Amino acid sequence: MNQNTLMNVLIAALILLVGFGVYYLINIGNQHVTPSKRIHFHRNRIFRLTAIVLGVVGFLILLRYNPIIRSVLFAIVFAVVMAYILNPLVVWLEKKGLKRPVAILLIYLVIAGVLVFLFVLVLPRTVEETTKFLRALPGLLTTGTSNLLNFLDQQFGAMVDLEELTNRVNQMINDSIGTIQQTLFNFAGSVTGYLGGLFTRIVGIFIFPIITYYFLNDKEKFTRLIVDAIPANRKQGMSAMAKDIDISLSQFVRGRLLMAVFVGVTTTIFLFIFNIEFAIVIGLITGIADIIPYIGPFMGFLPAVLLALMQGPVAAVRIAIVFVLIQWVENNLLGPKLLGDSTGLHPFVVLMCLVIGGSLFGFLGMIFSVPIVSAARIIWIYYKDSVHNRKLN
Repeated sequence: MNQNTLMNVLIAALILLVGFGVYYLINIGNQHVTPSKRIHFHRNRIFRLTAIVLGVVGFLILLRYNPIIRSVLFAIVFAVVMAYILNPLVVWLEKKGLKRPVAILLIYLVIAGVLVFLFVLVLPRTVEETTKFLRALPGLLTTGTSNLLNFLDQQFGAMVDLEELTNRVNQMINDSIGTIQQTLFNFAGSVTGYLGGLFTRIVGIFIFPIITYYFLNDKEKFTRLIVDAIPANRKQGMSAMAKDIDISLSQFVRGRLLMAVFVGVTTTIFLFIFNIEFAIVIGLITGIADIIPYIGPFMGFLPAVLLALMQGPVAAVRIAIVFVLIQWVENNLLGPKLLGDSTGLHPFVVLMCLVIGGSLFGFLGMIFSVPIVSAARIIWIYYKDSVHNRKLN
């Protein structure tokens, strides 16, 4: 155990000791005041909450220092998410006459086929384009700058001091090329290292599809176990709350995934049509970024237009028009049908979720922050209603 961990444990222990000390001091004080002025505690709730906090802290410490448990837990979490996403498709196949195990295996075969296709055909091309892009970056920046300056010269030559502007831009490029290349290579290296580490976690990788299968196949059993663990007087409210959370999350998650696939594939096709280099890489970035509400499309739009600009202003204008059309279709045709007002969150709250989630947990934080806050909002609403009803009774 390193020094930082030991310090954190000592701080947590000190906080607990202070809490218990305050609790007992208040109890001693209660013995010397009238009943109306005493501070009352729910002792069972306090001990229960303390036990929960200690259990969570102990579990997090164990998770931090035991890679096998961490790998298994991540596999379980991702299996739950995957089962949740795939369950509607399994139900649809059941309605077509297939038994549930057969439907699950059929979906597994389709997923395996897609993965093989990606690894055999798409992944090599993507790696090749990415490597080519990193090597060609200095030349692309120079060419793009030259094209932009020529365009400005033709349109605003009399209004702009192009010689001074050219010198400044060239100086900026020379100063930034090394930094940009190093950043991109570091990012590629970190992604490669992460993927390599991911595949070395054999335990998690092998049990992930197995756990997903059992969650899908025995969904009713797991649901019954959870329902049986809920007190009888709270089953109705908890069931309604779970149903509302399911409707909100399923609509948001599946809607965003479908729209991301649409945006990524459509963007790639149009980039190929207009003969824009690195079409697969840009399409992949655009599709993944589109999962993030509001700011995701801009994350894909900027690199596409910049790379197109390096091939000329006309190509950049074409790509900009394509992106505007794709976003119009997504926001006006697909979005209302697939999403609606699924989260119930104000756009400002969504943006705050993205900023906070991204700063704390990176890209995954930006993806999962909105559905988590949406679920927390529903839980809070039901909790307030429950407290209000108890006061009335």
